[in-house]
Amino acid sequence: MHIAIIFEKSNKSLDKTFLAISSIITVYLIASLSIAQYVNAQMLPISVGPQPPTGLTANLVTPSEIGLSWATPSDPTNPLLIGYKIERSTDGGNNWSTIVENTGNTSTSYADAGLASGTTYTYRVSTINPIGTSSPSNTASATTSNILILAAFQTCCYGFLQIRGNVANPVSGIDQVQLQVYAPNGNLVLNKTEPTFFQDGYGISRSEGKGNYAIVITYDNELVAKTEVGSWINNNSISLSAGKGVDGSVSIGGRAFTGIAGEKDSVAILDPNNSQTATYTIETGLQGQLRLVIYITQEACVVNTGDPSICTGPYASEAFPTSGNYTIVLTYPTGDIAGKTMLTYTR
Repeated sequence: MHIAIIFEKSNKSLDKTFLAISSIITVYLIASLSIAQYVNAQMLPISVGPQPPTGLTANLVTPSEIGLSWATPSDPTNPLLIGYKIERSTDGGNNWSTIVENTGNTSTSYADAGLASGTTYTYRVSTINPIGTSSPSNTASATTSNILILAAFQTCCYGFLQIRGNVANPVSGIDQVQLQVYAPNGNLVLNKTEPTFFQDGYGISRSEGKGNYAIVITYDNELVAKTEVGSWINNNSISLSAGKGVDGSVSIGGRAFTGIAGEKDSVAILDPNNSQTATYTIETGLQGQLRLVIYITQEACVVNTGDPSICTGPYASEAFPTSGNYTIVLTYPTGDIAGKTMLTYTR
């Protein structure tokens, strides 16, 4: 650091240890300046402080990075500029923390990276020269990206996992996310590119196991959000009933509360001695509905359905050969018993 002292009058009385200089008119402070800076500085008085930067802006560069830009102040102290102080606030400017005490250069931009998702950051910048630090610039704010996910099994379509998601405050020009769904057995069962605001779904399979489905959304290869939804089939829950018609036919119906729409389940008829007399296939409806009619004869089936192709038996005369208490068992394709009901059949 160099100090230039200019004086017009002085008292040259010499002391043994020092030279007393009086009537100093002005003191100038010039810090590590080049010759050009020295000339441009024009020997500014030490009382002249730096002016703040102007035109500060803040823009989202990546989901977790905000870029700052500002203009150098136009004032006589510019040749003395040695850096900038950068401050940040997360409460709208009520409280400030210094993230850079002194940039140590004259660059008018800065990248603030590694920020928390879904957070609004406010900034201000001050000029630094050897005389001191200016008052702050105007403030500028930007909000980092955040991913929102809503996933649930739909009661309209049993076994259908509906997924909704969106990116709040997306980065300009980055308009896609990667959607992945992992089954309880760990397999990747869905892997798709989606827009930043999307709705999609996945129909699960019992072979994927019981447990949780993991939904993962990735944005710009760095912002990741994850949620889990308990498998629809974690528990076997079913409402099942059976009744005998006046013509001897048997109607089996109910609702598989953890059934999968379109799934073909098995129905077994066990006689009073617990021996199996017949098996049938029953398809789960969109809302888990179960319905099976066992006609007394093929002729009765054709008359009621009008479709001989589906009248293949076994018929009630075979499934319920004697009077007594029969057990009706519904089993899922995995072999899990979903439910049972009893029917007293009288011939």
